[in-house]
Amino acid sequence: MFARSGVPRNYTGVLWVFWGTGWSPLQRGDWVCVTPDDYGNPVHGAILAWTADEIVIRHQDPSVGKVNVHFPRVGFDVAPAQRLAA
Repeated sequence: MFARSGVPRNYTGVLWVFWGTGWSPLQRGDWVCVTPDDYGNPVHGAILAWTADEIVIRHQDPSVGKVNVHFPRVGFDVAPAQRLAA
């Protein structure tokens, strides 16, 4: 019953992330880097959506094209990134 009436709770507006020495505001479409906080390679992409539990970015890779990648918020760091020319 709840699934039918439930509305996704994507936050609209601004996502605040702590980066460097202070808080940075990010919005849908901003280019970011998502990195595991223990080890691993960063993944770059544009923010599509976020909730309290996850962030979704649009990542592009030559082998698969454009994909939406879901990351949990716990255990991953999100930081603003500079988009590099392909």
